[in-house]
Amino acid sequence: YYTKEKPGKWKTLVDSHLPQIKKKENIIEISTFHEMRGYDHYILKHIVLDNKLKIISEKIFDPSKDTPTSYHNIAGYSKRIYVLSVCNKHDTWLNFIDI
Repeated sequence: YYTKEKPGKWKTLVDSHLPQIKKKENIIEISTFHEMRGYDHYILKHIVLDNKLKIISEKIFDPSKDTPTSYHNIAGYSKRIYVLSVCNKHDTWLNFIDI
């Protein structure tokens, strides 16, 4: 996976691939500011993990109609939540939020 601090070979793509996280009460909104070019270049999914790296939830996108924004209920979770955004051409990107 790639991060803001360690984007590897994709250092010019951080802004369009790193998932952005907003928290409001027990819901987190995840947005990846990446255009969806049909099945040519798109965000496949968002995955939310707890602090033990167990999956809380995921959202799979349909690149023919979806935008890469998802909402996830994190009620009952604490500490750090990890978020992955998966691009079909530029790999998996990791971000996190401390709650």
